[in-house]
This record gives sequence, structure tokens and C-alpha cells, in this order.
Amino acid sequence: LHTLAEHVIEAFLELKILLKNQQTFLQHLKLFSFIDTFIEKDPELSMKITPLFEKVILSLKAMPNGAWCVKVLNQFPSHCLSIIMKKLASYERIGNFEKRNLYCKLLHDIRQNASIKEGQFVRFALSQL
Repeated sequence: LHTLAEHVIEAFLELKILLKNQQTFLQHLKLFSFIDTFIEKDPELSMKITPLFEKVILSLKAMPNGAWCVKVLNQFPSHCLSIIMKKLASYERIGNFEKRNLYCKLLHDIRQNASIKEGQFVRFALSQL
């Protein structure tokens, strides 16, 4: 099963699907939903899918505000959401100034808006940091 998950991730990465609209977001979300159970059993897979998590984080800067970021993230499966939140929380270790500031701002905006009713999974992921 590990090999299957790796092949699916590699094939998806080769497609180079940009996160630019609702349709491509749903394609990513379907992949994350499929891979989430594999990540639970084999955390090493999260390293293979990290480039996609980076895309998700970078796409959040296009959201109108922090509440929208929370609504979007709240749709992710639990293990993937947890990894994304840990990546955001590790902003202090990022060498690139612009990227570090973006991660810090996003994390701040998400924390400020996590109390909205559509943010229950995000609140849980934040509580695990």
C-alpha cells in the first residue's frame, strides 16, 4: 500500500496542477483525502507530499481574509490539516524572509478566525501544536 500511495503522489506531482480555482482545489482535496489514511499509518509519506502542502499554503494568501483561510483549511482531512498547521507554526525556522512573513501572517490570521463555526477542525489542529 505504501508503494501505491507513493505512486499516486508522484503521478499527481507530475501533473503540475496549480491551485487556482475551485476545480483544482477539489482535485487536491480528493488526493489529500485519499492519502490521509496512508499518512496516518506511514508518516514518511508526508515528506513526499510536502510540495503540495506548500502549494496549499501559498494559495491561502489569495484568500480575502483569515475567515476564508479557516473555511478552506477546515475541509482538509485531519492528518493533512495537522501537517499544514505544523508547517505554518514552524515559520521561525524559514530562512526566506518573505516566506517566513507570509507563514507568520497566515498563522496569525487563522488563529484569529479559528473560532468561526466552520473552523472546528482547524481549532483542533491548532490545539495540537
